[in-house]
Amino acid sequence: PSFSAVARATLDDPQELFNIEAFDHDPAPFYSFAHALWPSDKIRPSLTHRFLVALAKQKKLLRVYSQNIGGLERAAGLAPSLLV
Repeated sequence: PSFSAVARATLDDPQELFNIEAFDHDPAPFYSFAHALWPSDKIRPSLTHRFLVALAKQKKLLRVYSQNIGGLERAAGLAPSLLV
């Protein structure tokens, strides 16, 4: 579901989705929205993720700067100490 679909279904004002008082009252709308954005379990590490792991194993990688939204670097085997 999109942001607007979640917000329309559960809130009077879509801005309440990111309001701390609304969250304290009922966090379910926020978590429903976050769940809709979370990457699917079907997404797997790419060749690039595996390449980063190969560089790390060869001691040629100092660190990786990533948003790491789906945890694909970790799923590929990159050490947490290399991930920023």
